[in-house]
Amino acid sequence: MEKIKICHIGKIHLAIVLGYKAIGMGYNVNFISMDNLVYSLKTQDIMRKSKIKINKIHSSDLVIIDEIGYLPINCEEANMFFFS
Repeated sequence: MEKIKICHIGKIHLAIVLGYKAIGMGYNVNFISMDNLVYSLKTQDIMRKSKIKINKIHSSDLVIIDEIGYLPINCEEANMFFFS
């Protein structure tokens, strides 16, 4: 059996395909980058737009987070990410 190599299919491409599949199955899906998520978590108490975004994420069935591990986050940001 011949193996087929597939090049240049990144993790985010696969995540987007899975997200579209989930939407097609009726799930509520949101996509956000890690830096945008951390910013929204940090500003949700003072910015209405951030609070709306966080509420939308909390109500999602699936959240696709891009660039996890790409930029460093401090201890406070990590706690907001894991415990909010």
